[in-house]
Amino acid sequence: MSSDLGALLMRSTVPVTGCTEPAAVALATSLAAAVARGEIPAWAGAAAAPPAPAGEERIELVDLRTVRSLYKNVVAVGIPNAGTRTGIDLAAALGPSLDCGERLALLAAVGPEVLRAARGLLADGVVAIQVQEAHEDVLFLEARVVLTRGGERHVGEVVIRGEHDAVHLVRRDGRPLRTATTGGGSGTTASGVTAPDPARWTIAELIAAARTLSPEVRAHLLRGVAINRAAAEAGRTRRLGAGVGAMLAGLADRGRLARDVTLDAKIAAASAADARMSGHGIEVMSSAGSGNQGIVVTLPVAAVAEFVGADDDRLAAALALGHGLTARMTHHTGVLAALCGCVVKAGIGAAAGAALLLDPTAKAVPPAVQNMAGNITGEICDGAKVGCAFKIATAAGAALESALLAHEGVSIPPSNGILGPDADATLANIGEIARSMRDVDCATVRILERKRAVVGY
Repeated sequence: MSSDLGALLMRSTVPVTGCTEPAAVALATSLAAAVARGEIPAWAGAAAAPPAPAGEERIELVDLRTVRSLYKNVVAVGIPNAGTRTGIDLAAALGPSLDCGERLALLAAVGPEVLRAARGLLADGVVAIQVQEAHEDVLFLEARVVLTRGGERHVGEVVIRGEHDAVHLVRRDGRPLRTATTGGGSGTTASGVTAPDPARWTIAELIAAARTLSPEVRAHLLRGVAINRAAAEAGRTRRLGAGVGAMLAGLADRGRLARDVTLDAKIAAASAADARMSGHGIEVMSSAGSGNQGIVVTLPVAAVAEFVGADDDRLAAALALGHGLTARMTHHTGVLAALCGCVVKAGIGAAAGAALLLDPTAKAVPPAVQNMAGNITGEICDGAKVGCAFKIATAAGAALESALLAHEGVSIPPSNGILGPDADATLANIGEIARSMRDVDCATVRILERKRAVVGY
């Protein structure tokens, strides 16, 4: 089982630059443009196509179709190196000038020339966005790019579904070059690693597997801590985004807040989110398709490891449990949902990882999960934006408090609310809640669109 968990972790924890949803939008249009040019990257798993001849290129259309669950995360979040403008139309317009070989890190290459080209496409009115009310996949992107180069006109089409980089269809000039017919995750992903479905793993099995990982997987997880700490340092010292992490640190320095392990975790997590949500061009290690989820799993758990003096092996095991539970929760709720994944999914993962560090016997892990689930389930996702740093600080604090209280023998009784008779059953119950909240997503998108019409972004 440890090798199965290792494969899952290598696939579901990958570095990303900028918010994952704008990156996925740009990746879709970038790959569609590459297909039209006949420059299809190997990772897309598609057959080769004759390249378009050299010469002047003109993009005639960038057409993107997506779903409301993804759309809401692109409305107001910062795009790396793109200034203050936000929006799905900008993300789609950036794609054709970016290298899809960089996968979900492609936005790191946004610069003056790429921005100028994207603004030209927007000014020419060739970027079209369609948002569907419903789709069988919570995460769905269909991109079509029409371009002329060297006197030839070509059309590239791409479908991404289920995961931010899972390619399910590649078509050039109407001819399929790749087709995948099964659900999310079966397409070609950026990591190129196939992993089993985490839904069948119990918390006890995840704990056992987390303690027997290969050196390669351990090193990968510890690298994630270093990457996310660098993002936190940038957010705090430069007071990026909403400045939540920097202000929490300042309040502690002035004696307005007590400095302890919980506050340290909140400062670190909020600071990393401040950097990422503002569009600062820095990598973070993601978890189950979300950079913010990666922040919530890694930095609070790392704070506890430092607090208890845990070595790297114990920290890696705790991180593996946290990421593994976040992946399992994602199976229940979907990659994108009306529930806030950073609080509900990654928060539960962080609580479990922290509990494992506090109590090596792992007896505190199930009650920590129950405490976290009984506390914060219901926090909605109203889109990615700088204000997410507040939610991420809340998730970090609640996760550590849930673990600390569990370690002291405090556990919310299973008779309460949506809690199941055990922690594993609770995770499934949260999934049921998430699946029932589609009307919340609809209402959220209506509000975002109404706001955009009045105040803009």
